[in-house]
Amino acid sequence: MSFKIKMTTATMAACIAFAAAPASAANILFPDYEEFKSHTVTGSNFNAELARQYQTLSAYEYQEMYDYIDAETYAERGMMAEKDISPSPFQPEEWNIDDASAMKELQAARVELIGALQKGAGDIAPGHAANAQAKFDCWVEQQEEAWQVDHIAQCREGFRAAMLDLHQAMMPKKAEAEPAAPVAKTEPLA
Repeated sequence: MSFKIKMTTATMAACIAFAAAPASAANILFPDYEEFKSHTVTGSNFNAELARQYQTLSAYEYQEMYDYIDAETYAERGMMAEKDISPSPFQPEEWNIDDASAMKELQAARVELIGALQKGAGDIAPGHAANAQAKFDCWVEQQEEAWQVDHIAQCREGFRAAMLDLHQAMMPKKAEAEPAAPVAKTEPLA
């Protein structure tokens, strides 16, 4: 039995157990999601922005997609960020992505994102940097699932737009043109 089939079977079993269990069972099966879902994340630095992004992804995966495993993953990452520990963007090689072309595209996108982060994107434009990382992670996660083509496209295009915003925000600001100093008039020498 392949790893993917084993994981699917285990996930299905957990979901069936979860559905049959009382509401408080979510605290046992998905403790990070339950703890993190209603936090009010404060601050405006990169990690605070990233925590809020992951909180949104976690809630979406849990409440809309019934993807409890990925909801828990995003909650874990959000809790790390909230504790001021920056999780690295997902590494596509660690995900079961069968599409070789998509894998290359994800790898190149990660290099671009890591490059921006290493140049201080998190300090220069924390909101844009956090948005780019969250969209990238969403893209990786959706690409692994490989069946919701519109979701893959939303995450991919969201990442690209976020990177454009990030690159723009990181551009050196052009100094505003200073008005020219008045030219002193001199009296002709007699």
